[in-house]
Amino acid sequence: MTDSITKFGTDLIVPLVNPGSRTFVPFLVLAMLIACVFHRIKGHEGGWRAALGVGLWRHASSILDAQLFVARQLLRVLGIVPVIGGTVWLAVKVSTTLDGAFGIPQFETPSPWVLTLGYSLVL
Repeated sequence: MTDSITKFGTDLIVPLVNPGSRTFVPFLVLAMLIACVFHRIKGHEGGWRAALGVGLWRHASSILDAQLFVARQLLRVLGIVPVIGGTVWLAVKVSTTLDGAFGIPQFETPSPWVLTLGYSLVL
């Protein structure tokens, strides 16, 4: 139990400490510093609180970025494999149920020369 909680926390924190990630903390701090310098160069009043104020963090784009980050990390932690496995199981279950209810569909297959001609025309 403790190991799974530790793994869960570690998986959520890894992007913040991985230099290969866009959310690496030093990169974020540098971006904030650049925003403050740009704010000052433009001649706006106030210090770093004005440059990185509440309006920046409540902007729709910032909220969407945070939601995408959290969702991506949660999907990574939960694993995509169960989702894909569940989808395959559902597809097999639906098709076998329909085959049992209506029978296996029988299709007429064209003769080999018709297939060859059709493939030649398409390619």
